[in-house]
Amino acid sequence: MSYGNHQRSFEPCIKIDNVSLKENLQTWYPATIEELSEVMGMLKLAREDIVDCSAEIIHLISRREELICCTKKLSGLLSPIRRVPDKILCQIFLHCCAENDLRYRKPDLKISFPSDDIGYDLNMGDFVENPEVLEQETKLSSLIQLYLDRSKNHPLTLDLYVEKWEFPFDHPSLGLLTQESNRWKYLAFRGQVFAMFRRPPAQERLSFPSLETVDLDMGVFGWGPWGVGALEEFFLASNINDLRFDAGRNIGWVTTTDYLSQTSTLPTLSSLVVINHESLKLADSLERVMSSLITPSLLELVLEQRNEKAAEYSRQSFHHVNQFFGRSQLRSLTSLVIQGLYIKDQDIVMLLRQVPSLQNLSIHSPNFPDLLSSNPISKFFIKRLHAGRQSPLVEPLVPKLRELTLKVTTQGFDSSSFVDTIASRWLPDETSTRKPGLVCLRLVELHLPGTVDAEPYERLKQFDEAGLRVVVKCQGVDGYIV
Repeated sequence: MSYGNHQRSFEPCIKIDNVSLKENLQTWYPATIEELSEVMGMLKLAREDIVDCSAEIIHLISRREELICCTKKLSGLLSPIRRVPDKILCQIFLHCCAENDLRYRKPDLKISFPSDDIGYDLNMGDFVENPEVLEQETKLSSLIQLYLDRSKNHPLTLDLYVEKWEFPFDHPSLGLLTQESNRWKYLAFRGQVFAMFRRPPAQERLSFPSLETVDLDMGVFGWGPWGVGALEEFFLASNINDLRFDAGRNIGWVTTTDYLSQTSTLPTLSSLVVINHESLKLADSLERVMSSLITPSLLELVLEQRNEKAAEYSRQSFHHVNQFFGRSQLRSLTSLVIQGLYIKDQDIVMLLRQVPSLQNLSIHSPNFPDLLSSNPISKFFIKRLHAGRQSPLVEPLVPKLRELTLKVTTQGFDSSSFVDTIASRWLPDETSTRKPGLVCLRLVELHLPGTVDAEPYERLKQFDEAGLRVVVKCQGVDGYIV
């Protein structure tokens, strides 16, 4: 781009400020043939000038924008911040970034900065007596210390992944983070052992006054025999709102008496998810979590078994779940998901009797019907959900139910009882006859195995057209029935 004198590329072909032209335009005398010819020539030139002038205007506007942009860039070169060292400039830039605007990558450390907290995503790999590895760990620890110092009292979001079983408990980077445990707000842990938080006998208990969300995923590697005491630290963090617990295949190594020294009350916990997808002893994981917690404010509970081979080993699950329900007095529970657990239909009804506030219920039968002596989603269970067949002195089961999802894995589902139950729950008219406290069902999903005859479910279509969201789906050719 040239910044010298600008040479005009456009010159008008006709001068509209000509004095004689103005005089001729004001005359009343008729024009001669020669004058008419001259006027036509002037019109032609004027039209050409208009086209050229328009092109010149576009060119000048574009040039003006280029000059403005260039001026800003040149002015930026004179800014004092240009003289700030690169390291400090990088920290300033990272601090000013909005959430997810930038991710600063290192071989073993990735750090992101949300707007209201400081986040760390660490991948704990090999830690051996190797000069190069030790040098990298030293740099990593220095960088973490720098961010901890500069973030001051901001809450911390941690995503920790332990890659190796032989992970050292005195890892310097981890030590820096545990020293700031009072600032932890969100913790996601994935890996082999949770004993990385094990304290020496003389060390004080870790403090988590700001911890709100804990996501523990040992589903890939397992627990090992040393991680139990460390978990107790988080159960004693009384401000936790969300707890997700994905048990690993080796949780059975630890006995119940060794799991937690006492029952812990989490007064603010609103969401609890317990998942098992490896262990053949689901009762072990349920026993350890259900028997160790009291959650009076719980709103959402998810109990899920992902291993099909574990059904015959999980028949004691109900005992621990029922004790948890009674001990916690779940009068505020609004959402319950039971997936893949071997729980009999009578047991499910007994649980639902304890949660009259329930609004969303989802039950998935275990996907291994050959091992079941009783189908949990049975005719008995469906009839107990009916809103009008109980005694007037008995409150209907889950009277506030608004959403119902059932996934059946066995043949012989009683379609007639199901349709009658849904009809009893469809009460859109507030003036209709209903028991006190009974609300209108708004959504129902039914998943069936194999190919199913659609005729018994035809009655549900009128409810769907009236406003009830109805989905009936099977694995047959057509798929959706309603």
